[in-house]
Amino acid sequence: MKEAAKDNDVFMFNDFSLGLNMLENALLSEAPYILLRGKSGSGKTTLLRELFKRTDCKHFKVLYLAHGQPTPDTIIRLLAEEFHIPLRRSRAETGRYLVQTMRYRSERVVLWIDEAQSLPENTFQEIRFLAESELNEKPIFSVLFSALPEIKDRLQYPNLYPLWRRINPKVTLGGLLHEEVAHYIKHLFPNEKVERFSSEAIAAIFEKADGIPSQIKSITQHCLGCFKDGPIGVEQALRVADNMELAD
Repeated sequence: MKEAAKDNDVFMFNDFSLGLNMLENALLSEAPYILLRGKSGSGKTTLLRELFKRTDCKHFKVLYLAHGQPTPDTIIRLLAEEFHIPLRRSRAETGRYLVQTMRYRSERVVLWIDEAQSLPENTFQEIRFLAESELNEKPIFSVLFSALPEIKDRLQYPNLYPLWRRINPKVTLGGLLHEEVAHYIKHLFPNEKVERFSSEAIAAIFEKADGIPSQIKSITQHCLGCFKDGPIGVEQALRVADNMELAD
């Protein structure tokens, strides 16, 4: 009898696997700016955790930032604290010491900024100025933006478009393909539970969830919670999904 998947057991759906390979290549080539975007629940954080599990910690130092809407001062202060650099009289002076410190590190520094679509414009600009502080050299650290799809609109504003042009690769994490959903549900739940769903019910869950993994998991769990025994058909699956939408 198959057991349910463990939390750290990653399901490699097509978009996930492709995105993982693209980001790994970008890190190894020391790309200065990298973007991963996708809808909420599409698996961005899971993908990036898997990415950094694969990287050699001797070659990369990953700094994770998830502070909502950090100002330029916040960015400088957090980096200074990380590298044990006393704050100077001005942000610019502290920034110069940061650049010198990161330039001579044996590892490549990777600044992972989560929910990057919420960053203020001047924070985007501060990150770019810090990374590109030496005109004749390539950026001394990599910035990995993880964001919702609307970040594209933000970065295509005139003041931020130069940064948008420099980001490569730009990876979009979509949802599961229709043919992947049954395999995903089998990955998550024991066989005796999965077998209760008709193929039509699984198709309905896919449509309601728009292929987003977290939504597929949530609807499936609610179906199993609402209907303890017997088969689960399309009517039951739709009823649960519709009630979840009302609850939202």
